[in-house]
Amino acid sequence: MAEPVVTVCVPTFNGEHHLEACLESVLDQTFTDFELLVVDDASRDRTTEVAERFRRQDPRVRIERNPRNLGLGGNWNRCVDLATGEWLKFVHQDDVIAPTCIEALLAARRPHCPLVACKRVLQFDDDGDAVRADYRHTVEHSIDSLFGEVPYVSGGQVCGAVLDHFGVNFVGEPTAVLVARDAFGRFGGFNERLPVLCDFEYWARVGGHTGLAYVPETLATFRVHARAISTFNRTVLRSHWEWLDPLILRAELASAPVYAPHRRVAADRRPPIDLTRAALDQAALARRRAEQSLRTSSPPDPSFLRAWRNVVSSYPMLSRSPRLRALDLRYAVGRRVRPRSPSPAPHH
Repeated sequence: MAEPVVTVCVPTFNGEHHLEACLESVLDQTFTDFELLVVDDASRDRTTEVAERFRRQDPRVRIERNPRNLGLGGNWNRCVDLATGEWLKFVHQDDVIAPTCIEALLAARRPHCPLVACKRVLQFDDDGDAVRADYRHTVEHSIDSLFGEVPYVSGGQVCGAVLDHFGVNFVGEPTAVLVARDAFGRFGGFNERLPVLCDFEYWARVGGHTGLAYVPETLATFRVHARAISTFNRTVLRSHWEWLDPLILRAELASAPVYAPHRRVAADRRPPIDLTRAALDQAALARRRAEQSLRTSSPPDPSFLRAWRNVVSSYPMLSRSPRLRALDLRYAVGRRVRPRSPSPAPHH
């Protein structure tokens, strides 16, 4: 059987509530030369039962199950490994795409450009102000708002936007993006150490070299709700999202060979942007936050501090920094010599 033009990747984990609508939107596409690959990350609900119902009805549906949970980025990379199509279209289990989504994205392809993005709309199933605030920057800093309704954003423009709007996913979630499969061979897979910024980091990494094509039509809907994996990562793993994800990304920008285009753009700014200094500043801020977490938790929880040290040890520019070594030592010594607070006097 000939390989399909597109593999639609649906990574799932405990997604029974919205998966049916997701798969229906994929199978309703006007472009039909695709396989629908559902990769389940060891769900504990009826996710695979829902998917099996669609597999029995349509030969394009294929289901794979991970023997153990790989996590968000790990399951995305598993999808990449299993896909056979020339192009990959991720559609998350909570999301839906318009009937013409794949057709329009394929029509917008450009030579030597492995990324094609479209407009997306956010659907909030939860009315909490805090949840909406978390996504406000991505809504306000979309491709449209930064560049206008252009058919192509150059690599230099992507680099500049990454530097000017650090950590803000102006491209959008994977449901809004079509990716050439060979991009993963050229630039690597999703960074599994980033539970929240893994998609943005990938667009930044690849787009800085190749740019990205753009379709100024709303063709994808990203659902935000309490059970979503993205919501879990932004709440339960909030310290990682606020401190460690940005630290990893800043360290990558400052030192990883694949981020050389971004460093050139930073060096050409007037004044130049010191990416090494920015990474060290972020590391110092995260270390202070880790200390606060350790001192205020009861019983003391060293997990954030261990995670910080694990990140720092992964980057020589951080692990060899006298500034960070001195800061870490100062906090450790201060914790040992800090006197205990006196017990309150008994009431009579």
